[in-house]
Amino acid sequence: MNCKEGISIVFSVLNSGKEIGKSLKSIKEQNPDQIIVVDGGSSDNTVNEAKRYTNDVFVAKQGKWNQLKVALSKIEYSTVIFAEVDHFYPKDFLKNFIKEYKDSDYFGMSGTLECYFTNTFFEKGINQFYKIHQYEKGKKDIIGGPAIFKTLPYKEIINDLDGWNGYSIDTRRAQLFEQNNLSLGLGHTVAYQYQKLDLKGFLKKYFNYGKGDHTFYNFNKKNWTLKRKLRSIFHVFNRYIIDYPLKSFTVGKPYIAVPFLWLSAIVRYSGWIYSIITKGNR
Repeated sequence: MNCKEGISIVFSVLNSGKEIGKSLKSIKEQNPDQIIVVDGGSSDNTVNEAKRYTNDVFVAKQGKWNQLKVALSKIEYSTVIFAEVDHFYPKDFLKNFIKEYKDSDYFGMSGTLECYFTNTFFEKGINQFYKIHQYEKGKKDIIGGPAIFKTLPYKEIINDLDGWNGYSIDTRRAQLFEQNNLSLGLGHTVAYQYQKLDLKGFLKKYFNYGKGDHTFYNFNKKNWTLKRKLRSIFHVFNRYIIDYPLKSFTVGKPYIAVPFLWLSAIVRYSGWIYSIITKGNR
């Protein structure tokens, strides 16, 4: 199936009624060819709020793959951007992001994130994480949102995500790209994470990341060498306890970054251990 030349924007959402308006408005003002919103069964006003900005609003069974599968079936245009509802997209974001992507050799590319709110310790901490994590642009093993791809090649690869409805889906997606020798990159175009983060939100986010870490490990462990297993197990330790804290002395503010990163590691490993105990799956 051919796609028309143009740009489709995809949002997968769940109970996002409070923030979805600002995010969709910032994208709609930049005149994309299509905005798709796939809701995972929200109990708030997310769907009605989304319909104020686009007619392409759909409801899927909850789960990241379930929502992505619906979105892929509705994309009409040749280039797709997977956007995040807790992000704000400044003027000319789309124009600059699309140009940067077309000028690159990447199969997929993500934009650079900066935090809009930096009031609480957790907001300041995640802002420091982004400064360190995204300091070096260029080729990456894994990318997050906002992310841009050519629609048809993306569809051909992504069907192997069937059943991946948890936080590990991004890691599994990156693995599929690597197995197909497709390059990913981090671009310079900036979007803003428009999310207030307190202790409760932080714990939920990083605990779920840890559950995703375990899911990805559990899926691959039968085919991995001992060395690769250890690399997966110690990935969070190396990044959050050693590598990024050291880099914060050059790039960021270590008095914020170090305790935030160490706490992040503890919570992520807690999610991993919880998944082992409860035999969590993808």
